[in-house]
Order: sequence, then C-alpha cells, then structure tokens
Amino acid sequence: MPAKIKVELDIFSGNPNPAWFLSNQDGTIFLDKLAELPKAPVRELSAKLGYRGFIVQVTNDSEQSLVKFQNGIVQLSKGESKVYYRDLCLNLERWLLNSGKLYLKSDLFNMVEKELQIAEKIHMNGQDNIPLTTVLGWQKDYVDKLAESWITNAEQVVGIAVTPDGIESLAKQLNISAEEMHRLIDLARASLSPSVVRELEMEVDTSQYGLGALPPTSPPKPR
Repeated sequence: MPAKIKVELDIFSGNPNPAWFLSNQDGTIFLDKLAELPKAPVRELSAKLGYRGFIVQVTNDSEQSLVKFQNGIVQLSKGESKVYYRDLCLNLERWLLNSGKLYLKSDLFNMVEKELQIAEKIHMNGQDNIPLTTVLGWQKDYVDKLAESWITNAEQVVGIAVTPDGIESLAKQLNISAEEMHRLIDLARASLSPSVVRELEMEVDTSQYGLGALPPTSPPKPR
C-alpha cells in the first residue's frame, strides 16, 4: 500500500497552517528525491516568525516519519531518532511548495516563492540571514511593521526590492516615500556581503518546478 504523505506549510503562528496530501505518484517522487539527499551534520532549525519551511508526515502501514525542511536543512525523525540531510539549492523544498500551488492563496504562494529564491541565493553563498533588528539606521517601528508581513531580514528586503513593484510595495507597507525606502534598502544592502547582494539581485528561473497534488479534506481555494 502506498505511503500516505501530508505536506504542511509551516508559516502561521496561532492559526492552522495550510496542508495537503500528495497523490500516490507524487508521493513516490517525493520519497525517491528524499532518498537521494546527502547526509549533513546536526543543525538546529529556526522557530522564527513567518515562513519556517515544510513539515511532511509520512505514514506507511504502522510506521510514521516526520520530515522538516528549512532553508536547505532537512531533519528526518523516526521516534527519538533524528537524521539530517542537505537539500542542495533547495530543490526539494521548492518542489513541496509547488505541490500545493492549487491549494494556496496566490499572495501566500508568491511570498513563499520569493523567500525560497532569497534563501537559495544565501544558501549558495554560505551566509546566514541578517536580521533587520541589527541593521543600522532601521527604526524599530519599521522593523515591526515589516515583521507583520513576515519580512524580518536584510536579505528579504534586498530580494524584494529587485522584483517588479517591490520598492513601491515596501514603501506602502511602511507608509514612507520611495526616496526614504531607497535609503533603507541601501542600508540593508550595506549589511550584506557583495557576493550575497549580487546573487540576490539576479533573477531565478522557477518554471521547471511545476507539479500537482491532492487536498486533504476540502476543495481547492480560489486563487
């Protein structure tokens, strides 16, 4: 009997996370991809506000496994045992996002897709996220306001700024002028290494990651 695989987008705090089931065919693809991942050293997963990755429950007969994905880190738990793997270029994490494309609101899907683009570029450069709270010149009320939209680090600000209407969107959220927003973006950019900035300002092609899935108990949400 095929394994039953439930995917949960780990993003909300205090509200239920979106979840869906993989079809039998996609479940087989997922398990094959998971088996190909290289092992990695133990790495603590973040409990930050906003997007934290994916939680995948795999039930096969009486055995259950829990697989957590977060910015290229994969934690596989069976009972008390935990093994870590590396999701190179976040390919499988993005695959999971696209498995739920029909069942996520478009604004939520697009936000997570941008997060993955940014995380992939940071991952390739081996640099950890720089919290906006540590960027000189960023007022606390600005930081708090963006946190409401799950924007919490300098990489996100720089990455969003290069997207169409990104600067305008950020300025609108902060209720400031485009000129002031450019100043804040420059401060965020200055907190990052030049190699990370170059990667963040390059467009990523995600057209190759499409696939389908099944909802858990309810019909697809309108997009």
